[in-house]
Amino acid sequence: MNTWSHSAFDDRYVLRDQVTHEPLRNTQVELRRGDGAVLKLVTDGEGRLPVQKGISMERVQLRVLGTLSGKT
Repeated sequence: MNTWSHSAFDDRYVLRDQVTHEPLRNTQVELRRGDGAVLKLVTDGEGRLPVQKGISMERVQLRVLGTLSGKT
């Protein structure tokens, strides 16, 4: 995962607040991939997670852990 220079599935996710729809900036997230891999990631200043690549489509689960400032 994520090591292929080119893959058909290379999604970038943007996380948004459910109420305000504002991007969740600098937010810690746990991403569980379809193969069982669990990644601890942080969104950037626009609420984007790093690009996730795969050779096939897979289901992912996201869990918001909190912001870097400690606020959720």
